[in-house]
Amino acid sequence: MGRRPPGAVRATLRQKSRERIRPIDGISSRTRFAIDRMESQHLWRNAVADALIRYRNLLRRPGRYLYISWSAGCPICEDHEARDVLDEALRRLPPRARADLAGLVTPLDEEFLHRTLPDPLAHRDPWRASAWWRQRISQK
Repeated sequence: MGRRPPGAVRATLRQKSRERIRPIDGISSRTRFAIDRMESQHLWRNAVADALIRYRNLLRRPGRYLYISWSAGCPICEDHEARDVLDEALRRLPPRARADLAGLVTPLDEEFLHRTLPDPLAHRDPWRASAWWRQRISQK
């Protein structure tokens, strides 16, 4: 089996390192650096920025109430699974960066709570019972 020349390997590494870090409005550059470091160790590049965008998109849906489908393979599911990524980031960030990011996530959570209803049957599924945002009503 042939090997790739060292120059080709370096070129792909440079290309990966050039991927642009997406800015997050409302946080300091120090927090963005902490998020970038955490993403490189535990998630993927721009995971938090993408999750914030998807979570905001979920809350931009029209209507008084959000009806959520937790079924697998649902194209809309990526939007509310973004909250899982944000939770992972909040758990792994250092305290100052966590507080800065929580300042962005908390108003979104409040709107999510306001626009959804509790699901009385969520306790039957251990995965759904493990996080408060999964315990909201789902569309059957």
